[in-house]
Amino acid sequence: GAMADGEEVLATFTGAAVGKTGTRLIETSTATLAEAQAQCRRLPGCRGFVFSASPDVQEPVEVRYFSQLQCAWDSSSRGRDSVCLRAGPVEGYRPVVEAVLDSHGRVLQQPGTNWVREHRGIMLAMVKRRGMSLRHASDALRADREVVLAAVAESEDALPYVEQALWKDPDFVNAMVRRNGQNLRLASEMLRGEREVVMAAVQQDGTALQHASRKLQGDKDVVTTAVAQRVDALEFAGEKLREDTEYIQSLMKKNPMVLRHASEKLRSSQDFILPLVRRDDSLLQFASDGLRSDREFILRIVRFQGDAVRHAWHTMWEDGEVILTAGQQDARAMRHAGKAAWSNRDFVLTMVSKNWRDLRHASDEVKEDREIARIAIAQSPEALQYVGEGLKEDPEMVFLVYKQDEAAAVKYARPEVFTEREFALAVAGVKVPKEWQLS
Repeated sequence: GAMADGEEVLATFTGAAVGKTGTRLIETSTATLAEAQAQCRRLPGCRGFVFSASPDVQEPVEVRYFSQLQCAWDSSSRGRDSVCLRAGPVEGYRPVVEAVLDSHGRVLQQPGTNWVREHRGIMLAMVKRRGMSLRHASDALRADREVVLAAVAESEDALPYVEQALWKDPDFVNAMVRRNGQNLRLASEMLRGEREVVMAAVQQDGTALQHASRKLQGDKDVVTTAVAQRVDALEFAGEKLREDTEYIQSLMKKNPMVLRHASEKLRSSQDFILPLVRRDDSLLQFASDGLRSDREFILRIVRFQGDAVRHAWHTMWEDGEVILTAGQQDARAMRHAGKAAWSNRDFVLTMVSKNWRDLRHASDEVKEDREIARIAIAQSPEALQYVGEGLKEDPEMVFLVYKQDEAAAVKYARPEVFTEREFALAVAGVKVPKEWQLS
């Protein structure tokens, strides 16, 4: 039986564990549930009673009345649910709240406990302790702003249990989006088109813009506010704004990263991208894939900003001319050279002319190039380790190394070269071919 908010009658049903201490029995009688409730109100000092049957039993059963009654969820009662229920002032709710929380809501499956689900005071106390308890509340309380806000404040996991009607309430939705802008997704369609509500949401989380109405996604003030909070919000702005040159430039003054979410059309415009990259070469990464793989466009850039090649499409790293042009402007660009570039003879020749060690990156075919090998060896006899296997047994190449550093020749050359007649004669100084000289 439901109790009014002001009453302090406690009922314990179906074998609840009545505490062995702090329990004072006043009297025992036989009564129906309604008679027991009336009797407890009349009895001086009665604080509750144990009704030894299910509350839906109509005939009289044994009832024990107490002036003090300690009862709790009895986990040892082997499958029998027990419930200790009390309606009254806040402190009086405690046994009910404890019973429901301790049983994870199972006590509310008992017959005759619906009044607890409908009791505002009890449910409010419960959701403040455990927000997910909102799922046990009546439909009316799941549409009660104060109860729901208290539940969500304790745990956002309570959100799925909020009645749909509340998502049409501007005050409630405002409070929810101020807590978490993403809650805008749950608001009614009408409120997702309300400027004030959407502004509150994007101030908390810019990417909540994705849940706003299409009209507000095209509103400059709303989008600017969203982007100021989170740069990625621009992704959810209307196409018209995302391709507005002046608007994007104004946003980029505060955060250049917004370029990432400008329209494809804008990011594909050479006239728009080139001046930006001139000021900051890292912005090339946000140009369209088409522009980043446009050879002529990339060559225009790397002539002045070599290391910008790092943000070009990866096929550009395989292009010997692109990498060389970039490297001549900025040596750092060379670290991006791809496999194909190192298979390009002209590219490798240029690289090895500057640094013999770069020969190690060349393809096997290019490592067999005599001219490149000579250029490397002229810089250091150690370069022999990087030439092709064929050149390691070539008398001329090994002789050029031997003349500079015998140890390097012995270390890196193929052993059979030392038994070659031509090599032996040259080493002995008997006959050194004219071309076996380093210029």
